[in-house]
Amino acid sequence: MLSRRLVLAGTAALLAPTWASAQEAPSEVLVESDGARLFARLYAPPGRARYPVMVIVFGAGLESELDAIYTQMMVSAFTSAGIGVIAYDKRGVGRSTGTYTGSDFAVLGEDAAVVADYARAQAAVSGVGIWGVSQAGWIIPYTVARAPW
Repeated sequence: MLSRRLVLAGTAALLAPTWASAQEAPSEVLVESDGARLFARLYAPPGRARYPVMVIVFGAGLESELDAIYTQMMVSAFTSAGIGVIAYDKRGVGRSTGTYTGSDFAVLGEDAAVVADYARAQAAVSGVGIWGVSQAGWIIPYTVARAPW
């Protein structure tokens, strides 16, 4: 188990400088959703005037995932493929306001849909997708049911 952790930590350490140099600084925005202000970061792929954007929906938890290694790996993977990313703190988490809803998937799905709407409204954005793991698998169906794309 120890060697597996070292490999993961070593891989993250080797990739970290690549993330910093390959990414442009994200735009930080507040997106209004039913009385909450969702803090989000929009990452544009370098060198692209128009691009699709992937909304990252995080799983369960009371901590912000915006600066997590996992998030930075996803941002790096998508932006290097010419796809922008918008990632946000769930309501009541990190720099977002409102009350944390835990497993109210309808509310969390609406929040993700509002973030997707924000991304779609940007002039440079040519399309929007939704991506996530874990609890996001319960949230995303509510998102697409609200605004099918």
